[in-house]
Amino acid sequence: MNKYVNIKCNEPPKQTQEILIETEQKFKLLLLKSLGKSYKIMKSKDNFNPLDFCIINKQNLKIVYLEHKKRNGEKNNYQSVIINYCKLSQMEKHYKNSIMVFEYDKLDYLMYIKYDKSFLKYDTTKIKNQDVIFLKNEDCCLGYENLIREIISCLK
Repeated sequence: MNKYVNIKCNEPPKQTQEILIETEQKFKLLLLKSLGKSYKIMKSKDNFNPLDFCIINKQNLKIVYLEHKKRNGEKNNYQSVIINYCKLSQMEKHYKNSIMVFEYDKLDYLMYIKYDKSFLKYDTTKIKNQDVIFLKNEDCCLGYENLIREIISCLK
């Protein structure tokens, strides 16, 4: 099965098209269905963008950014999740209104946390020669329906 899904667009062939990993495509479609026509979801065309999606409220043009991480298993068997410090630095600089989503194989176990600049003060650890921080699961919120409410709240 192809890991990537190409999204057709009407742009000239020289421009980069939106490319989504299959799990991102499923998540995007689920979000679109849940949020309705008042919102637009976009994926960056830049492969090196630190975040996966932006969601725009079409009525007031407010934006929230999402980082989506798909994990194997039914739930997180560890006490924390790992986030690249560089990604957090980029959030602070460009994408302060961000939510990080950790989706496990079953949507009934989905964790999310809003970006907070205090994350940059956490101790870092080197993993594969990159600085990362650990976010405690207990600091994350649970559930897809709660995520949708959080997104809508951020876009009011």
